[in-house]
Amino acid sequence: MASSERMMAVAYLYLHLIVVRFVLLAEYLLGDDVLVAPVLERGAVTKDVYLPTGLWRDEVDPEHPLYTGPIWLQAYPAPLETLPYFTRVTPSND
Repeated sequence: MASSERMMAVAYLYLHLIVVRFVLLAEYLLGDDVLVAPVLERGAVTKDVYLPTGLWRDEVDPEHPLYTGPIWLQAYPAPLETLPYFTRVTPSND
């Protein structure tokens, strides 16, 4: 791999980590079993949500679907009147 290709790969990974870090800073756990992912971007109606290890119930969706983490939920519907939050159904192994 040429030096310029390595630099581009490093730059891509660095920018990817910045984006991931921003998304993760915009989520928080209340205790070990409630994850809240508020929308912080003005005008946004969707949000990328990261669910850590465990089985998570979507408390906003009336059908309460379950997700097995770790997983990224991309473009999760989150209009202004919705606060995305999830409860862990199974304990974490952390």
